Amino acid sequence: VIPDELIRGQLYRRVLDHIHDDDVKKLAHPGMVLRRVTDKIIRDVLARVCGVDVGELGRPQALFQELRKEHALVWLEEDGSLHYRPEIRVPMLNLLVQDKPAEVREIHQAAVDFYIRNGDGIGDRAEELYHRMMLDQSSDQLKDRWTESAGPLLARSIDEYPPRAAAWLGSQMSLNLSDEVRKKAATEDWERYAARKVRDAIRYLNPNGALSILNERSDRSEGSPLYVLEARACLLRNDLASAAVI
Repeated sequence: VIPDELIRGQLYRRVLDHIHDDDVKKLAHPGMVLRRVTDKIIRDVLARVCGVDVGELGRPQALFQELRKEHALVWLEEDGSLHYRPEIRVPMLNLLVQDKPAEVREIHQAAVDFYIRNGDGIGDRAEELYHRMMLDQSSDQLKDRWTESAGPLLARSIDEYPPRAAAWLGSQMSLNLSDEVRKKAATEDWERYAARKVRDAIRYLNPNGALSILNERSDRSEGSPLYVLEARACLLRNDLASAAVI
């Protein structure tokens, strides 16, 4: 059996080798960590980090058009931006981080700064939040920029985020999270996630399911809403003694 990591590495090299323009190859490595690309993003986010000269008039636009020709790698969205094909991009993300970690982080931060300066819609806010989450920023930083309408655009990348960021997003939305993410989540983020799931279980008269969720972790914040929900679950299965001591 060929290890998955070896297969991804072969894909990684094959994709890069098939890019025809040398500067476009530089932009994709490690610029493929971006979910969308425009000529302005090439100029303001990627060029310096990737070592591509865009000083010549019209050069960002020319590079954008060269990238657009890579049909196996990108597609053109209705808003005029290019999006990397997820079946190629997603398997390469960890390899990009391993290969050029400092540059990847710098691109994420440059993208955050770009969308703060230029963002004017839900899609732009979602991209800003995506890059903040990939930087594993704190819950407070993410909460300040959160808007519910950006949620669906972020949820489609749930498997890409660091565990803490994925748990935070799961606490904002009704998303299913892996065991690893739930274990590594900050207490308050896990509580918000668990509270949603427990309320659903209680609503459908499933106290055992509710208690199973609550028993995943024992840590609680001061004044945690989970205490009340645990009592309700105990009462729902007529366990008055347990409800009384919570």
